[in-house]
Amino acid sequence: MKKIIETQIRTLSKGGDYTHLEKAETILLEYLNKHPKDTESWLLLLRIECNPGLDDADKITHYASHILSYEPSNPHALLFLSYADYYLRNSSDDELYNRLCLAKAEDREILAMIELAKARYFRYRNVSKCENALKKSIEYYPYHVMHLQMLRELYLEQNKNDLAQKCLEYATQNVKTLLRSEEVGRWDLDHASLESFLDQYFKGTMISDFIIQ
Repeated sequence: MKKIIETQIRTLSKGGDYTHLEKAETILLEYLNKHPKDTESWLLLLRIECNPGLDDADKITHYASHILSYEPSNPHALLFLSYADYYLRNSSDDELYNRLCLAKAEDREILAMIELAKARYFRYRNVSKCENALKKSIEYYPYHVMHLQMLRELYLEQNKNDLAQKCLEYATQNVKTLLRSEEVGRWDLDHASLESFLDQYFKGTMISDFIIQ
């Protein structure tokens, strides 16, 4: 039954149509009402919710917090919390950092994204801690773009132009797919893929040309 539902959700999500995404959300909620600790399905629901037209900060926080109620160190749920706070709430959650510190993962790439989330938390709270988190993110996994771009911004603000240039060079090398900015609306994104979500908002390896400059 679960495989049938997953196939149905992925079929509905193709194209990113709002009505179809909303139907996919309803199907998942009905399933999760009977299987409240199916983490994989909760993460799929979160991914569906993080699409244009849905993208509700309260729902994302509620779904992620449910996972964390029985898996407090789940790194993916914590990244969704960070997404809602950084992109939808303007970094207003003062408790987010403490929750991010609970994250556990063996995958260094995931740990790098958690450190990026911490850096975003500190961006306008504590520049030094923001910089340290970014350096730690790069140490964990140096092949993303967003942590290097953010560190570059800090260096530019500090007039450390040589270091900023090095960050730009490394970031450019890490780009896997570079799309022209005028094509953004035609990007063929997978609206049900967790990896697609992480790439858009935490890795940045598929990126538009106006960002890398």
